[in-house]
Amino acid sequence: MAKAYSFDEFSENFEKLKYNCPEVAHVLQNVLRFQKWSRAHLLGNRYKVMTKNIAESLNSVLMDEREYPVPYIFNSIAKKFGKKFRERYAYVNGKENIFVPYEEKILRDNKSVSDSLYMTNPNRVLNQYTVFDNGVTAKVNLLERSCSCQKFDLMKMPCKHAMAAL
Repeated sequence: MAKAYSFDEFSENFEKLKYNCPEVAHVLQNVLRFQKWSRAHLLGNRYKVMTKNIAESLNSVLMDEREYPVPYIFNSIAKKFGKKFRERYAYVNGKENIFVPYEEKILRDNKSVSDSLYMTNPNRVLNQYTVFDNGVTAKVNLLERSCSCQKFDLMKMPCKHAMAAL
């Protein structure tokens, strides 16, 4: 339910939760609010970072530096991040593909599904397409990198509709 991209998919899953666990549904809806935990209700990327718990990750890296003066801590942070980025760049630079295997699988799956979709360009504008997918119509704008299914907008990777337009 939290991973649902569209409001319809989210609503369908939330109704099932309401039926099975009404107390949990009440807390999620009224106490926590949907914007804090649901992708469908999130407006953009949270903190522009895709991670689960950045504070805990950073705390675990800086465990030894906590007792030193603040300037030392900042220098240590810069050195550790610099080292990590250099390691990752060296690893990625030697590869043909810039995607991690999981992202590559997602793109490959989206590409294979997109082969069966029907795509039109009714306005004859090069960046706006309409893609038909089993009764679902998706609007894709390639310049804005957006799709009405919202997967392209949130994940920043082409969804099956965007792949069909590409």
